[in-house]
Amino acid sequence: MRRSTSSILALIAAAGLVGPAFGQSSDLEKRFDAQISPPEMSAWMKDQASEPNHVSSPHDKKNAETILAQFKSWGWDAHMESFQVLYPTPISESLELVAPTPFKATLTESPIPGDETSSRTKDELPAYVAFQGDGDVTAPLVYVNYGMRPTMTLWPAWACR
Repeated sequence: MRRSTSSILALIAAAGLVGPAFGQSSDLEKRFDAQISPPEMSAWMKDQASEPNHVSSPHDKKNAETILAQFKSWGWDAHMESFQVLYPTPISESLELVAPTPFKATLTESPIPGDETSSRTKDELPAYVAFQGDGDVTAPLVYVNYGMRPTMTLWPAWACR
């Protein structure tokens, strides 16, 4: 095993994928890394995630156009293509508890204090299960917490079967 690992590392080094010794950066890698600006990348990510960003949303198109302009500014021969895709979106959705006390879930989240983007809900999709069939389901409510089996230290043996 040691011999094959050494051979693989030698091939990687010979291909120029890493510097002279495994784990060391080459001059090209160092020059590339020096041009990366974490604050700039953070600003890009915040802008891209600042509004609902699902397939065909206006913000999704804006993100694609922004990235295209960025690539072109770097000298890349870039272009956009459009495709017709199947993307399930609900016509209506609801979640209700009918007994013992009626309750209808809003299926929306409240804005998070301090996060101005969490209140930008104009183009967001409702909460729904993608690729789920249409119809009504009536069944008992089962609380599953984190979906984990109870541990023996918290529950008697009969409850863990």
